[in-house]
Amino acid sequence: MHHTVIVSIGYTAAIINVFILIPQVIKVLKTKKTRDLSKITFRLMDTAATLWLLYGLLSKTWPVVLANACTLVFATTILVYKRKNGE
Repeated sequence: MHHTVIVSIGYTAAIINVFILIPQVIKVLKTKKTRDLSKITFRLMDTAATLWLLYGLLSKTWPVVLANACTLVFATTILVYKRKNGE
């Protein structure tokens, strides 16, 4: 497969991955409610995103870096709100 196609697939996946959490983050920011969200899920998401981000940086795989940096910010935002809510 041509390198451009492979890179395009990676960036497309990265963009989709970023948009997965945006609706949830917007809802949390608007309502400040996080009770129904699993803390364990978002902690695991943070851990996975951190590891993937490290991998992406070390391997210079920029779609992986982009997607996981954004995922880390969004998942951490939700965890911060859960902590503020005493959950």
